[in-house]
Amino acid sequence: MGSEITTADIDLSGLGVTKADMEHLLEIDKEAWKAEIESIRENY
Repeated sequence: MGSEITTADIDLSGLGVTKADMEHLLEIDKEAWKAEIESIRENY
């Protein structure tokens, strides 16, 4: 996937977003991506 952004990479000041909320937004479901890759291989 490349580089993963963390909460340390984003200035949250003034956004009204908590660190926990941002961590949730930045989560990557690796198992879902693996399934997606298989789907791409099957269809392309």
